[in-house]
Amino acid sequence: MNTKNTYWHFRSNTTEGSEDASVDSIMLDISRITGITMGAHDGPSINRMTIHFEKSGNTQTLHEDYVNTNGMVVLNISTGKGKEVMKDLAELSNPANSKKSYITIADDRTDTQAAEYASSYITSVYTIINT
Repeated sequence: MNTKNTYWHFRSNTTEGSEDASVDSIMLDISRITGITMGAHDGPSINRMTIHFEKSGNTQTLHEDYVNTNGMVVLNISTGKGKEVMKDLAELSNPANSKKSYITIADDRTDTQAAEYASSYITSVYTIINT
């Protein structure tokens, strides 16, 4: 599957003017995604999902415990809907289903627009760790 030029976007801030750090917004080349798991970096959870990805080269982090790890985006999701979110994300990344090169997965911005999520079961971005 050729996914080299497909990018997923995540934004955790609700206002556009406050995006000033790598933990506020990120666009990932999906070929750098290494896995998707239930739970979060800070423990098990039935309403959180973690998307793991290879480092993007940015060394800024607000989570010093994760300096030497790959990055992650943790999403809040509807309880018990992990499988459904994974299926929705897999369908979005399949070139046969979408010719888009830029896909918003989770955008919490609400100052001038409605929040936008690629799956009806994603409720917000919990955190972005871009180490």
